[in-house]
Amino acid sequence: ISHQQGTNFPTVGNAVCYALRKYIANKLGDTNWHYTSLAWHGARYLQLIPLFDYCVNSNKKESVAIRLVILAALEQVTRNSREINPILQLFIGKDKVENILIDNEIKKYWIPTFNDVSNVNQKIPNIYNLIFAENSLKTSSLDKGHYSSNKVIWNATFPLSEYLAGADAQIITNGTILDVRTSAKRKPFTYENLLQQLSYCLLDTNDEYSIHTLAWVYTRHSAVFKYPIHKLFSNINQTRKEFEKMILLSYGNNDSEDLEDMYYQLKSNNLKSLSPEI
Repeated sequence: ISHQQGTNFPTVGNAVCYALRKYIANKLGDTNWHYTSLAWHGARYLQLIPLFDYCVNSNKKESVAIRLVILAALEQVTRNSREINPILQLFIGKDKVENILIDNEIKKYWIPTFNDVSNVNQKIPNIYNLIFAENSLKTSSLDKGHYSSNKVIWNATFPLSEYLAGADAQIITNGTILDVRTSAKRKPFTYENLLQQLSYCLLDTNDEYSIHTLAWVYTRHSAVFKYPIHKLFSNINQTRKEFEKMILLSYGNNDSEDLEDMYYQLKSNNLKSLSPEI
């Protein structure tokens, strides 16, 4: 899918991720999925609950892209309350939202982004099938602790997240970490993509999510790449201990750094050579 000039890629990425979350939740019959999202916290912070509810529950096809962009904007407020999308400011103070009317000047700026979200959103059903082609959400044999076979974790945090500005993984389901992207590159998979997922896997120091697979979801390309962690680590428990020690030693003062930068510091003796399969 090609994009128009002026497309806001970070917003498109977050918006499409919300589209996938909603689709998965609908498949699971989870009607409360949105109350665990970062967009919900952003809506509470700005007192935009009516807008949030409308974006989640409305079925008007003509405004689906705008609603997804608004959810993405609300999540950004949670991550950085100083960045408030101009679209959100149009609804502050409104007690009821029955439709979304956007000022023409603001809308003109966001049209390329709305169009891109709309185009990529059409691929979500196919993306869902690619992600869960080999196993159903409801037939997983995993059942460790509170992590049940029909549960999906949105914005999953880890024991060490507090030291890393609240680092969170977009989606974890059945032991698989999903990294949802909308890259427009012809070859979208990058080494940085790999390192970020590896870092999230290592942040799960107490194996809370029983992670066994890393997955990269390239929605624009309708492509999903999966890789089992047992092919990457000879001793993941030991590597996690080293990773935790490094973070506590270097970042215990809560100064945040990019996860991929931290991963470069790991000892390589516990990381297997990557297979050409990836």
